[in-house]
Amino acid sequence: MKNNLVLVKWGGSLITVKDSPDPTPRMSVITDLAKKLSSLRMKTILIHGAGSFGHPLASEHSLADGQTRSRRQMEAVSETIDRIKQLNKIVCNRLSLAGLEPKPILPSKTMITMNDNLIDWPEEGFQSLLDENKLPVSCGDVVGDSTKGFSILSGDTLMVEFARYFKPAKTIFVVNHPGVMDRDPEEEGAELVPLIDRKMRKKMLRRKWRLFGRDVTGGMKFKLESAAEISKYSECWILGQSGFPSSLDEKIIGTRITND
Repeated sequence: MKNNLVLVKWGGSLITVKDSPDPTPRMSVITDLAKKLSSLRMKTILIHGAGSFGHPLASEHSLADGQTRSRRQMEAVSETIDRIKQLNKIVCNRLSLAGLEPKPILPSKTMITMNDNLIDWPEEGFQSLLDENKLPVSCGDVVGDSTKGFSILSGDTLMVEFARYFKPAKTIFVVNHPGVMDRDPEEEGAELVPLIDRKMRKKMLRRKWRLFGRDVTGGMKFKLESAAEISKYSECWILGQSGFPSSLDEKIIGTRITND
């Protein structure tokens, strides 16, 4: 295990107003998260979700289903990629202001899927940036797919692939709630679930509440399954903005995911 590396994902629902019909970043949240990441002083790979910069268009034009060859869908692909690039630029700008050296690696330019499975990504490019003490910043995006023409590559999928390859000391999903809650977070009395093992995960997935909001990349079910897979290679957490640690020695407040 490479104990000097942490893998982090900022959720799209956290860093953008996700239900907004127009791309709307939460600048204060992005600024705060950038400062927290800077204080961590660890080699880091950062992934961020697309939120309102990607999901509305992707949903409206069924981009997750692949290419239909309609002119409007192709325009939507181009517009979605441009919007996600814009969000990535905002994120990198705030990271720079926090004293970090972010380097964007956009999946639309560097990665390929086959039937939604990631088959090609620049492993050496990420490693080179880490070796230079720079911060690789990638994101959920629209990518070329050798079977479907194109597909939606989710940030959670990237997290699984990167955890498997790099085996970081910790993998942290930062979401818009304190972690995984025992019911819909909007319900009165919702409480944090501190640990989700295999038995608890199966129990929770049988229930039907919104934990992270709806999106085109699989939602809560896919996130929990992804986190369980990641836990084979790395200590995995789902937590909120306020629970992000200032060092890896600090007690983490959130939900620990295991595959036990």
